[in-house]
Amino acid sequence: MPLQAGILRLKSRNERRPGLPPEPWLPFYARQGVEAVRKAVTFVKRWHKLATLRRRIAREDPCRNYTDFALTANGLEDLRLYTQTAEARAAVARERLVAGLPM
Repeated sequence: MPLQAGILRLKSRNERRPGLPPEPWLPFYARQGVEAVRKAVTFVKRWHKLATLRRRIAREDPCRNYTDFALTANGLEDLRLYTQTAEARAAVARERLVAGLPM
């Protein structure tokens, strides 16, 4: 019976082509044990690699240190868009007045 889903596949010594005798028990179960250990080691290695990567990404997250220039205290006035015209300068002054910031 082929593997449909899941991590483990339950195998039997009798799952062989028609006409072939059942596989001897010692080589069959020895191979099953080695295969199970190999899969477990592969899983643990991959889990460790992903956990290490996750910790490194969390430690070096550039979003934690990023501050948009427009969000800084003086960033709004320093942008050319807000200082090119008289109307833009008036809008900035009005926003500062509403926010209670000094002119």
